[in-house]
Amino acid sequence: MCVLQFLKIFLIASIMDDKKFHSIENAPSFGDSRRLLEALLEEQQEKTKSGSEKALKKFKVAKILTFSVAFICISIFIELVAKIPQEDSFFGNPAFFLFKSEFWASLTKEIGFATLIAATIIYFVEARHRTDTNVSHDAALLTLIETAQSSSEMVRQDVFDSVLRRQIPDKVLDHILDSIFSTRFSRRDMKLQYELSPLSALGSAHLPEGKTISNKFDSTYIKLVTTMSYSIVNHTDVDLVCPIDLMIPVTNINDLKPVCRINSGMLDGDLLSDDEISDAFKRAQTAGVDVASHRAYQFVRNVERKSELRVRFEFTLIKEFSDNELWTSLYPSEDLEVVVNNLVDGIEWSIDDLLHGSLKEILGSPDKIFGRGSHSFVSDVAVLPHQGINLWWRSNTGAANVGKSAEILVDVKPAGRKKAEPKIRHV
Repeated sequence: MCVLQFLKIFLIASIMDDKKFHSIENAPSFGDSRRLLEALLEEQQEKTKSGSEKALKKFKVAKILTFSVAFICISIFIELVAKIPQEDSFFGNPAFFLFKSEFWASLTKEIGFATLIAATIIYFVEARHRTDTNVSHDAALLTLIETAQSSSEMVRQDVFDSVLRRQIPDKVLDHILDSIFSTRFSRRDMKLQYELSPLSALGSAHLPEGKTISNKFDSTYIKLVTTMSYSIVNHTDVDLVCPIDLMIPVTNINDLKPVCRINSGMLDGDLLSDDEISDAFKRAQTAGVDVASHRAYQFVRNVERKSELRVRFEFTLIKEFSDNELWTSLYPSEDLEVVVNNLVDGIEWSIDDLLHGSLKEILGSPDKIFGRGSHSFVSDVAVLPHQGINLWWRSNTGAANVGKSAEILVDVKPAGRKKAEPKIRHV
């Protein structure tokens, strides 16, 4: 019986080894993500084998079951033969002695039951093992993803620590990471256009009815029309809502405050209506934007993933004869073009760049200070958040002193009126 038990154990172990059955607890452990990835890839390749291999495994199980049934049948046959009286046996004496032996009956019966048990284990236990292996595989894959993300973050931190932190303070580097590397949007095709013109060029638009601008103040204030156009790009893999904020400085001259406003706006090719502009103004007030010295607007548009939104605004400002206009960007901009057209006599102007690089005059003019006329500039570097330009101008003749009591708005001269009135320029 010891020999039979040994044969049974050996047979089961052989079949189990042929099936490459192993428990999860005995699975190899991995010290790093690379070895884990290699193991997962091998396991994934085994899981994605063709259906013919699975059919072959089933055929092997069926073959083992056939053998077990055959051996059991042989043992039964031997037992039946052993019960036949010797004088009635058709076997010769030697053959009858072999079949009469209990050894052969027990051997065939044990082999049959051993193969039956082995087939049962293979079919049911391995199925359970396969389920546990899938769970283990998913857990290991999740661990791999988390490990890869953590490793990637550690690599980035190590790079910045080794390359940058030697020269840049931690607070500065943290701000760079937050404002540049964490940004979801950027700009491209950024273009600023400034047109300086005499104050009287306002005409009567947005002024009280029957009023216009006195040309006495053409040497005290100027009209600055700014046109801003760019494309805002969504760099993420999801659709995002992009707030488009616009802050327009408001003059301290009460009569001219209504002039400081958006003249026109266009988002993704659609012209903004007066109601949309008004809603954007109310939205900015609701958001708590300080509107004491600025007229704030907040537009909201959806930008699809990996796509861009075209933006264009034109607005009017009232500036003093010697003044400046500062522009800075909230988003990184790939490029920047600035066009300045001065239509005012008696002032000179220039641009100070607040960039890491510099602005270059397209025509290559060596002059740094300009007078009347138009000039274009381009940046030789990208514009980072909170960088920009400062356009300034000043009188080269001295501004006229019109006095605080002078009125900037005058009545439009009615027909047939004989009383002398200040000269009015209609535009």
